[in-house]
Amino acid sequence: MSAIASIVATRLADTYDFGRFSRVADLGGGDGTLLATILLRHLGIRGVLFDLPHVAAGAQGTFDRAGVSDRCEVVAGSFFDSVPPGCDAYVLKSILHDWDDAS
Repeated sequence: MSAIASIVATRLADTYDFGRFSRVADLGGGDGTLLATILLRHLGIRGVLFDLPHVAAGAQGTFDRAGVSDRCEVVAGSFFDSVPPGCDAYVLKSILHDWDDAS
């Protein structure tokens, strides 16, 4: 997932106008590659990485290396239960294909 995220992240962050949002959540955000890239391209926004606890734990290092830790919050949880409130954009990249229609 990380390799795919790094390929897609730059194009997505450069193409889509995330700058019109104030707080973006990346649901199932993995190691934070996509969200870090979005935050680097759009300096006025804040981010929330949301993923399962064992996955979310690895994202802080990505944000530290990218220099965006001060604008990013890491939240552990499952999007089947809830999503972080207070965001005005929610990104879902490469996660919906893993589940059946009922889920």
